[in-house]
Amino acid sequence: DGHMTGMGHNLYVGLAEEVVWGTPITPRTKFLNVNSAGIQPAIELIESAALKSPGIQINRVKMGTKSYAGDIPIEATYTAIGMLLKHALGTVASVALAVPDAAVGATHTFTIGDDLPIGLTVEVFRDSSDFAGADANKALLYEGGRIKSLSLEAAIGQYLMMTPSFVFQNEARVAKTASPTLDAGNPIIFTEGAFTYDGTVIATISSFSMQLDNALEDGKRAFGSTDILQPRR
Repeated sequence: DGHMTGMGHNLYVGLAEEVVWGTPITPRTKFLNVNSAGIQPAIELIESAALKSPGIQINRVKMGTKSYAGDIPIEATYTAIGMLLKHALGTVASVALAVPDAAVGATHTFTIGDDLPIGLTVEVFRDSSDFAGADANKALLYEGGRIKSLSLEAAIGQYLMMTPSFVFQNEARVAKTASPTLDAGNPIIFTEGAFTYDGTVIATISSFSMQLDNALEDGKRAFGSTDILQPRR
């Protein structure tokens, strides 16, 4: 199925925001250190039930439907989570910090929108650097990506874990990005977090886990193609 597996220590995931859903974007603009990349194909074959003669069945097989889906867990960093939160929730509003903190960054507020942003192109390099011949340095490119669900969890003594669950329209095998610049941010640790309710900090929480389910309709298709239509809420 073209799913390549190497040693894994050079594994990375590259992201880019699509302008037209299902049209891959080059170059990828954000490269993440990830814990794993479990994207797998879901392919349905159609087999003929016709009989050539009594007792002899001839299997005529055609491609039925296909899609690609899976989880990409990461240790969340401030510099890596923005694009993922935007595509999981729907909208983001950014306000620059006041002087003297303006050079540091901005306050980003993510909210649930009526629909998600157009889509993501995702490059997964599973460390094929030492493969022979034409198989060396190949990556899998997924297009038409949308985030079906997102989980966040943390506890005392742990980093903040973020796990987006994707669904994609299509997959291709491509040359990896030549010199990706991986996210250099430090993972967010439990000491950097706080819970507030109605403006009041809750000081007794020692762990949390939350799940966002976008309830995407990711199985719709139309005549003329094996691909899924753009999944929507």
